[in-house]
Amino acid sequence: MSPAAFAEHCAAPTPAMRLFDAASAGAYAAAFPGDVAETVLDAAAVADVFADFVAGSCAQMPPDPTPTTPKLFTFQSAPGLRLYSGLVPAAVQQQLVLNVVEEYLPPPQHRTNVHPLYDLPAPFHLFGSSETTEIVPNPSPPPGFVPPARPASLGSFQDRRLRWVTLGGQYDWTAKVYPSFDRASPAFPAFPPNLAALLAALFDISPDASIVNFYSPGDTLSAHQDVAERSAADLVSVSLGCEAVFLCGPTRDVPPLQLRVRSGDVIVMAGQSRFAYHGVPKVWAGSCPPHLSGADFAAAADARSPAAVYGFAPPTRHGRDRYASWIAGKRINLNVRQML
Repeated sequence: MSPAAFAEHCAAPTPAMRLFDAASAGAYAAAFPGDVAETVLDAAAVADVFADFVAGSCAQMPPDPTPTTPKLFTFQSAPGLRLYSGLVPAAVQQQLVLNVVEEYLPPPQHRTNVHPLYDLPAPFHLFGSSETTEIVPNPSPPPGFVPPARPASLGSFQDRRLRWVTLGGQYDWTAKVYPSFDRASPAFPAFPPNLAALLAALFDISPDASIVNFYSPGDTLSAHQDVAERSAADLVSVSLGCEAVFLCGPTRDVPPLQLRVRSGDVIVMAGQSRFAYHGVPKVWAGSCPPHLSGADFAAAADARSPAAVYGFAPPTRHGRDRYASWIAGKRINLNVRQML
């Protein structure tokens, strides 16, 4: 299958393609005998790893005692692709949403899709402060970028204007390369240490870079390969918020496998699937789980200032009472990779 043909599948997935949903794994196994293998995981074995992540965050969400039963699914039709269904507990999903907004997005070294067009305040607080209500155009845009004619409301960034932020190594989306593999370079800032420790403890990866995508229902991600890294270490993709379809084609010769991914699921692309074509053709509206859409983010306890970790002060007004309604209509995906 050519990349163009794969892209057509991503644009319009068909019933003839294999769609796997962990909630109906038995039906898939019956329809495609021998393709899927299921393993029930021991949640207690990784409980301390998740607890350390919460404890190491600048603001900490309260614990949630709801038990989880994570499962691992692997597929003969997509060698190396692993789906960890329900791996991330509800409270840790809440913590990740909180950290994305308050730790990962604000630092000026973490560039976004809107930096070339708008003069974002540094640090950039998505839900603002008492001093920020709108964002003015960038007075000195990079070559090839034409800034907008007028300022944009902060609410428009919360809605659809903000599409991604890069953590760690700053991938150049125009040139499709990393500007530097030198850890001393400004283009290769340190990866958030708490998130790096979490993922390194769970998976075979030493995180160097991540793109954090912010999807709204109706958004898609076209078929592509992640090939800019010098390392062939696993790719790790964490889903939060609304459900989506993830497509992965291990070669160009077969239609891609469809996976329905939910909040708390983790996809690992390893082995033959490390450089597979993949995309996101659909995000379901109204599918964000209640533990996020109804979360009390205002209950987070401020444990330490982000100034100690990232060098910036918290906003004068967090806006935490609005995080739940925002994530109710979003899918956040943290796609993490090792560069070296």
